[in-house]
Amino acid sequence: IDDPLTDFLFQVRGQRQLADELVFVHISDEDIAAHGSWPITRDFFGYMTYVLDELGAKTIALDFLFSEPDDIFPEYDRVLADFFESSQNVVLPFVFGEFEIGADSAAPAGLFHGRDRQLPAAKFARHAAGTGFSNLGDETVIRKLPVVAAFGDSIVLSFGAALAKHYLGFEWHELQGNTLFFTNSANHRLAIRLDEHGRLRLNHFGTAEKSRHLAFFEMLKLFEKQPDSLRPLVENKLVLVAASSSSLPILKATPYSAVFPAALIHATLAENILTDAYLRDVPGSVRVLLIFLMIACALAFFGATLNKTRIAVFATVLFGYLALVVAAFVVFDFVLPLFFPIAAFTACTAILLIATHRAVNQKTRIEKKRLQ
Repeated sequence: IDDPLTDFLFQVRGQRQLADELVFVHISDEDIAAHGSWPITRDFFGYMTYVLDELGAKTIALDFLFSEPDDIFPEYDRVLADFFESSQNVVLPFVFGEFEIGADSAAPAGLFHGRDRQLPAAKFARHAAGTGFSNLGDETVIRKLPVVAAFGDSIVLSFGAALAKHYLGFEWHELQGNTLFFTNSANHRLAIRLDEHGRLRLNHFGTAEKSRHLAFFEMLKLFEKQPDSLRPLVENKLVLVAASSSSLPILKATPYSAVFPAALIHATLAENILTDAYLRDVPGSVRVLLIFLMIACALAFFGATLNKTRIAVFATVLFGYLALVVAAFVVFDFVLPLFFPIAAFTACTAILLIATHRAVNQKTRIEKKRLQ
């Protein structure tokens, strides 16, 4: 019920810039036209990997499956695999053919469970620095994104989570209850609180224009002519290479846009983890407390105010709570419930007004009978 209202909070806050740690190298309609066909041949991905590694990218995310060998140009596969091996910083996605909550009894029932996993070809997966599933879940408008999923008796990371893990230098992950932990060899840990389905509520940044982005072939041309001009953009960054063409089935809906590149949804998750800026839902106990507080406000203010000022007090409490919800969202990245506290306050006030009106009418009738 609160999801459309939360979408409204994004509109109130407005768009923001995607964090500087992330760069989006996109393959647009113009890039496909320049290449002459889709898909882009793998020699270009090999060259892009080389370019990004030379420019000092910390993590290279190639949002392409590469699940089958290239039978037409096998030499391109060898070159691409060689660049993966030399760079040691490429993270690749995989996909589950079946992906739903509670589909496998070997792991917690509340999580998404994946089956029929389609991995990158062995020559690529062997040299990848990490992999993660690219399934986005079952939401029409992407508000929450699965961060972990069960695969057999293992817990696997999503593509965006795998990107954050590699960029931050963590080596292992573990799910304890609803908390995901990243750990490294120095025993440093990062805790990420998830919901009961292993998801995070995304703190969306806006439309694709709010990311630091560069077209695929434009970047390769710039590297040939002015490589030093690209270093400040790429060095020590997480660089996501992905398609953004409107002719491909890769566009999803977010609170800011009905057509948003799916790859940037993974980038949003990675950024939220890197900056600790994902949205937090308040616990259920706090939700119940807010409902009772709003009922208490209705009772207190109704009893303490005169008839003429009750409408003003009602509006003040209502807009005061809305202001609290907006402030919690904009300043602290917390999502407070809207519908039930406001519904409880409104319903309680309406019941009190009806009861008062009936009491007044009853008193009037008694007075009329007494006078008769």
